[in-house]
Amino acid sequence: MNMKRSINWLTEYFSENSMEFVDIFKSSLPPKEKDLNRRTAKNLCGIVIPINGECSFSLNEDKYILNKNIILHCGSNMKIKVETEKVGIEYYVVHYKNICTTEKFEDIQQSSFYLEIEDRLSLVKYCEENIDKSLSPDNYSKFSCKVDFINLIDSLIKNVRTSQYNDKLKLVNKGIEYINKNYNSSISISDISDILEVDRRRFSELFQEVTGLSPIKYLTEYRLKEAKRLLKFSSYTVTEIADMTGYNDCFYFSKTFKKNVGICPRKYREINSDAVQNFLIKK
Repeated sequence: MNMKRSINWLTEYFSENSMEFVDIFKSSLPPKEKDLNRRTAKNLCGIVIPINGECSFSLNEDKYILNKNIILHCGSNMKIKVETEKVGIEYYVVHYKNICTTEKFEDIQQSSFYLEIEDRLSLVKYCEENIDKSLSPDNYSKFSCKVDFINLIDSLIKNVRTSQYNDKLKLVNKGIEYINKNYNSSISISDISDILEVDRRRFSELFQEVTGLSPIKYLTEYRLKEAKRLLKFSSYTVTEIADMTGYNDCFYFSKTFKKNVGICPRKYREINSDAVQNFLIKK
């Protein structure tokens, strides 16, 4: 089964292990073609960076879709199968050697994984700038390629971090959108997490991380904001406003309102209706 790696895992792997740049090469496959019966390099790992196009890219039994938002990491001596359909594929492979690997990552050369990225252009630019230099035999070119390889890894980690944060943001925004549309119903955080198909605790953690509020705090504040608007500018009773903002129990609504606003709903209406009237008279 193909595997996606997290930013924490990726950062730990590249920070805890010693590795050395080996080479870069460029490969391509036209539309509706197959590239079979090849293997990845022995005793090396490879980072596959797409330039353009899309393809099915299999490593042993693991099948991936390689496109502009996916980077592949290949282990050593793995069977390769590349297949294209309507469009072809063009990509770079950056080889590196593990010099010293910690026990946790010692099986890295026998496995493959993929990474989701936002912008491959900085990675492609690295390959373009280093592919010729990697063929030069002089010592400075060799040294420069080693330095640039570290910069590539740094860029890759930043890219994956951005992509994974954006995934969190998309999920949280869906939660916010659901709350904003359904705040007047009897909804719970469990309901929202079930709809988004994510663990309730995980959703709460992500929501807090992105917004600075827990989901229940956001829901409460959104409901009370609408309740304050209705208390100011409508003639609905407190009981009706409680029901209109998702509170079936008027007593609980009043208790929640006072806890968060500092005064009860009726007092809030009394103070603010006078303020609205004074404003209208002055106008």
